[in-house]
Amino acid sequence: MTHETVVVGIDGSAAARRALEFACRTAEALRCGVMAVQASPDAYFIPGPYEHPDREELLGRAGRLLAEELAGTGPEHPDLVLRGVTSSMNPIDALAEAASGARLLVVGHRGAGGFSEMLLGSVSRGVLHRSPCPVAVVPGTSDSR
Repeated sequence: MTHETVVVGIDGSAAARRALEFACRTAEALRCGVMAVQASPDAYFIPGPYEHPDREELLGRAGRLLAEELAGTGPEHPDLVLRGVTSSMNPIDALAEAASGARLLVVGHRGAGGFSEMLLGSVSRGVLHRSPCPVAVVPGTSDSR
């Protein structure tokens, strides 16, 4: 990873889509690319006497979600280099690892309004503590703010 990348977390939510758009606009201003990370920690599991999810199916689903998000963003940013990475690590670890050497790490925040909007979610809070680069937390509110 070089300093020519903005890393963004993707999870299929509206907050993540807002974060992706912010990451794309920022990368264009910085003249660098975007690496979108889709973490699918359920694809990594500990063996035990219970039914396990199909790891390949979960990673495939994560890859399809990531591809759809990037495909939807590409036409609006035709000159931007967009790369996608799926990971079976938990989101905080996956994002911190991907952000090594990045210009910026962007995550969405699903604030529901009122007091909860002032609180950060576990991933936002976790990457603020673990990121090796600056972090932008993009609010994912349902209104136009």
